[in-house]
Amino acid sequence: AEAVGNLAVSDAAADYSATESEDEDGGEMPEFVPRARPAGRKCSVMAGVVKVEEGWTPPVFDKSEENKAMLDARVKGIFFMAHLTQVDVDTLVGAFENKVYAVGDILMTQGEEGDCFYVIESGKTDVIVDIEGSPTKVAEKDGEGEN
Repeated sequence: AEAVGNLAVSDAAADYSATESEDEDGGEMPEFVPRARPAGRKCSVMAGVVKVEEGWTPPVFDKSEENKAMLDARVKGIFFMAHLTQVDVDTLVGAFENKVYAVGDILMTQGEEGDCFYVIESGKTDVIVDIEGSPTKVAEKDGEGEN
């Protein structure tokens, strides 16, 4: 299967620029100035604040103990999830839903808002990004322990 766009890791911060503005509480926010980064693997993740409605509970999907153990290890191996407690990890693992994709399915598209977090249990997927107007394969991910 081919995946189009950036997976969990992106360099969106380097593309973002803003001037001083008010935050949701009416306070002043300092100007954001992107810093130059050396070439190579990207290492930042950006996400907006998500407000969860009071009383919301995460979904829980059935899975085998083996599948739970694999997901637990994968979540703990992701640098931006390193701060999570075991309770948080268990909540995430419970909320993962097993899905099967066919060759040629597009999991996500560069520039669109993501709606899922993918953990590849088996099989392979290509990561293709638009580089100067040309779709370019930048990575191949597989289910052999990669996130």
